Amino acid sequence: MISPPIKLPRRYDTPTQVITGGQGSVFFCRDNYLDRDVAIKFLKPGGDPDALIKEVQALSAIRSKHVVQLYDVLTDKAGSSVGVVLEYIPGRDLTKFQTGEVTLLLKILYQLACGIADIHVAGLIHRDVKPKNGKFDGDGILKLFDFALSCATEEAETTAARGTTPYRAPEFYQKPPINFTAAIDVYAFGVTAFWLIEQTFRSELRSVPPRPAPSFGTCKLQLPDGVIAALNPTLEHDPATRIQMSVVRDVLAKHLLYGKHRAIVSDGATTLVISKIGQSARLNLAGIGAMAIDYDGLDFTLSQVTGDVYLNGVVAQPNVVLPQSCVIIIGAPALGARRKFATFDVSHPEVVL
Repeated sequence: MISPPIKLPRRYDTPTQVITGGQGSVFFCRDNYLDRDVAIKFLKPGGDPDALIKEVQALSAIRSKHVVQLYDVLTDKAGSSVGVVLEYIPGRDLTKFQTGEVTLLLKILYQLACGIADIHVAGLIHRDVKPKNGKFDGDGILKLFDFALSCATEEAETTAARGTTPYRAPEFYQKPPINFTAAIDVYAFGVTAFWLIEQTFRSELRSVPPRPAPSFGTCKLQLPDGVIAALNPTLEHDPATRIQMSVVRDVLAKHLLYGKHRAIVSDGATTLVISKIGQSARLNLAGIGAMAIDYDGLDFTLSQVTGDVYLNGVVAQPNVVLPQSCVIIIGAPALGARRKFATFDVSHPEVVL
């Protein structure tokens, strides 16, 4: 087995395994101070030092359950950064993932969406989202890694389109220099989702440059309509029309929590709880107005609106999905204190992975 390019600090045991790649080598060993396994990544001689710096900068800025953690930075005798100590992820990567079960697939896509959304919140773009760069830890939690191509949102310009075909977004096939946005990660997520479902690439996605992709409704797994509606915009050719990763995450969470939401409606005198699929709650003010709230397992919808009903001060329309928290008012402003006010709040259990 090859040796690390520098002598490791005494806290680390002799590496037990090494994996070599295009840019560097990863050594696996034990951190005796903190009693945990770690992965130490070094550049190969002649490797791009900027890639290592980018990875350190990116990982130090991100706080996410679904992104590999940075533990330490190792330097050589000259004080230059030459290696990074990372969280050890022992499980398989997504290239080994196969399932015909919709709920399990949604859990994987949800975790991937969480990681990407957290990266974007930190003002960063991963730039190399693909099945090989998502791996399961010892608890079965999916984590994104390999940030060698990452960049800050404000630095998103390139003269050489890097990344992996067919996960590379259509905008990278334009004439350089190319300005891009976090939407390239959204596109790569969409391609990854297609691959996880079908274990192959549609010809439209293999094409260089890629052609408009078919709907996720054509996949062999029958996905919920709401999920299809969220996934299809990930593969829009125009990056400006691609969906936000946080929206995809929230849609997937909603479907994973199907039938588990709980809403409380209170007008001060009476408190109603809605928590069962098909359950409905009614509020009314005699001779003034009335409405009902229906739960379909995914959303709480305002229905059967009659008379003067307001939602957060705006005239309520029937069949509107209620926000997570709002105030429902029955009666026009002219009624003053005679109006009925009710608060509406939804609580969510955590998605169990």
